[in-house]
Order: sequence, then structure tokens, then C-alpha cells
Amino acid sequence: NPDLKIFRETTKKKLSDGEKVLGDRGYRGDERIVTNYDDNITYNEKVRRDRLLAAHERINQQFRKWDCLSTTHFRHCTNMH
Repeated sequence: NPDLKIFRETTKKKLSDGEKVLGDRGYRGDERIVTNYDDNITYNEKVRRDRLLAAHERINQQFRKWDCLSTTHFRHCTNMH
């Protein structure tokens, strides 16, 4: 899974001890990632995670809509931002 590989090579190394991240189905398989497909979560926790994931997706949609992450919008090379 490419997403899981990227997580393990980058983001995971930046987590504090005991810190976990919320991911979708594609991120299952790492002890530092919680998903809505975990066996031991309550209904209320699943609803909370659903809302968080939906909010994240809305933000990603806006970034794509506005095309604000494109390198063409930077006056300098991206490593200066």
C-alpha cells in the first residue's frame, strides 16, 4: 500500500510517544493508525471518527478546487515556503 509506505517513511517518525493518527481504510495495518474498521470502537467513537474524516475530505476538496497547492502559485521555489 503506497499510502501506508509514505506514512511509515515520513509522518510516523514525527509522532510523539503514544500519539496516533486517524486514517481511512487504506491505512489499516499499522499500530499507530486508528480507523473506523478497528474492532474495539464504540458506535459513538465511530460517528466521531466519521465526522473527522469527512471534515478532512472537505478541506482536501477545497484545496483541489482552489488549486492552491500547485507549485505555479509560489513566487519562489517551494522549499522556501
